[in-house]
Amino acid sequence: MIINKKFDTFDYEIKRITYEDSYTSGDGLLRCVFIINGKDMLEIVREVSKGDGDYHHTTLSDLWAFDLDGDPYEPGRIHLLICSCDELGCANIKAKVTENENSVIWDDFRHGDGMDGDEDEEENNAPEDLKLSFEFEKNDYKKKMEEIKKLACALCRR
Repeated sequence: MIINKKFDTFDYEIKRITYEDSYTSGDGLLRCVFIINGKDMLEIVREVSKGDGDYHHTTLSDLWAFDLDGDPYEPGRIHLLICSCDELGCANIKAKVTENENSVIWDDFRHGDGMDGDEDEEENNAPEDLKLSFEFEKNDYKKKMEEIKKLACALCRR
C-alpha cells in the first residue's frame, strides 16, 4: 500500500505594506508575505517566539537582490522576515532550504543578522532559536517561487 505524504501548503501575497515601527518604508514597500498552511509566516514566528522580536515581511527588492535562490553570504538559506528597520543587514529570520526528489524543506530557522558569517554561528544556534520545519511539494513550491522571482524582477528593476 502506498501512503501519500501530506505536504505543508505554500503560498504568497505581494502587498504594499506600511508599518508604524518602520524607519524606511514611508508610504509602504512592496513585500512578500509567505503563507504556510494558510497562515502568515510573521504570525507563525510570533507564536513560536512568544512575541519576541520585531520583524517585517521581506521586501520584494530584497528578495530580488538575493534572487530567491539563497543568501550569497549563507548559501542554501532564504530570508523570510527582516528587521523592523527594513534593513536586510540587520536582524532577520532565515531558514535553510533543502531540495529533495519530491519536496523542498524549510528548517533550521534562525534569528540572525542579515550578513552574519561563521563567527556568529554559536550565537545563531542558541536555544531560543525557532524550532520550525515545513515540507512542501516540490513542483508547486518551485512554480510559486518562480512567480515571486518574476514579480520581483519586474517590479524592482533598478
